[in-house]
Amino acid sequence: MNKSVALIAKHCPFALSDVKDAVARLGFAVDDVSLADVDARHMRTANIALIMIEASMSGVEQVRRIRRRNASVAIVMCESDLAQNVPIEAFRAGVDDYLRYPLCVEELEARVMLIASKHHGGHAAPDAWLAPGRTVKSLVGDSASVRRITSYIHRVAATDTTVLITGETGTGKELVAEMICRCSPRADKPFVSVNCAAIPETLLESELFGHEKGAFTGATMLQRGKFELADGGTLFLDEIGDLGQSAQAKILRVLESKHVQRIGGKGLLSLDVRIISATNQGLDHLIAQDRFRKDLYYRLNVARIHVPPLRERREDIPLLLAHFIEEYNRRFGYHVQGVTEEVVECCMRYDWPGNVRELRNVVESIFIDLSPDITTIAVLPDELRMGAFTRQDTERDKVLLALLATKWNKTKAAQRLNWSRMTLYRKLAKYNLAGPDPSLSPAADRTVMARIRTSTLEDVPVAPAVPVTGGDTRL
Repeated sequence: MNKSVALIAKHCPFALSDVKDAVARLGFAVDDVSLADVDARHMRTANIALIMIEASMSGVEQVRRIRRRNASVAIVMCESDLAQNVPIEAFRAGVDDYLRYPLCVEELEARVMLIASKHHGGHAAPDAWLAPGRTVKSLVGDSASVRRITSYIHRVAATDTTVLITGETGTGKELVAEMICRCSPRADKPFVSVNCAAIPETLLESELFGHEKGAFTGATMLQRGKFELADGGTLFLDEIGDLGQSAQAKILRVLESKHVQRIGGKGLLSLDVRIISATNQGLDHLIAQDRFRKDLYYRLNVARIHVPPLRERREDIPLLLAHFIEEYNRRFGYHVQGVTEEVVECCMRYDWPGNVRELRNVVESIFIDLSPDITTIAVLPDELRMGAFTRQDTERDKVLLALLATKWNKTKAAQRLNWSRMTLYRKLAKYNLAGPDPSLSPAADRTVMARIRTSTLEDVPVAPAVPVTGGDTRL
């Protein structure tokens, strides 16, 4: 079978050798062509899966012409210098991602894999790593932590090691597990999820390992366990810290022997299952209390991913708001375009103890009370507004709010904070605050933040609403 082709326009950052080598490693056949010939080459070549062009209005026009004929090809635009209106026009024209050069090769590979996976029809992705019908949901966000997690997910996915995902309830641990599975060679095999905290301990072993008919009172038929159902694929053990000692011992035995025995069964079943586990508890603390086996912990904690709480990545809140608005627009048949500046300000100040899940639920509750003709969300629940304005901003919050209020203009942000630029740069490094990535937030440089009122910031006028942008997330 011929390889899927990545068409790269010459004279753009994508045409550099390190970028082309990275794209080739993903399984594409790389083909250079001038920007003027992109459209013609796309028409003549049937197996083009990816088009990579420079950011310019000419490039935007090329995208429009291609999209009128082809919705399945993945299109990525890249710029080396910020061109003011191009990101907005590019996304309106139909690009899938918008990158700034320079960028690290690992991030490029991760982003291209996610983009190509969304276009899985025809030749939309290299057969070497993308199974038929496979799609990959991704974390919504542009913070440094989300970028780092996404990049690491793709490195872990290429292996078959066990993974331990940590983080508070509602941060998206199951989504991370699914991303690992769907980006791995096991993508077309089962992904089986078990919430260890939701199953009574008396039934947990039967759920995990299955049972034979007549193994105990009420066992009227043979039941395959979750391990057996996940054979060849991935088993996700959520809230693994809630497992009892007996179940822990048996899971350890399965990890070591690669065999499972049903309750009441006499023979061993050979299995090929990748284990991904998650917990919102400190397993080290449970080990110290003799509530979790140290040997099982070492088996599970080979690769580790920590999903930070939403309060530690507040810069992602506008993107998440926009994503959930888009999601509930589709579900309710509404046409809400965004939120008022007061809503954004409240959401940025609130601590979100329930994390992304709480934010989703708030948006859904608002939609339930909305009229179909409302186009801008202007009201939040009273308890959220009270919680938002009783907290004290940390230094990191003040830096972030200043950057958002000035559209990430560091000179203006430093002035509002009464700092020198060098002081601001030190704070950016200290708090690991990355600049906005227009590929995930095409409107990030136009409108994000509302009037900011703190001891160090003046009121800042901004546009009245945060417009909707795309993304995928599920908790």
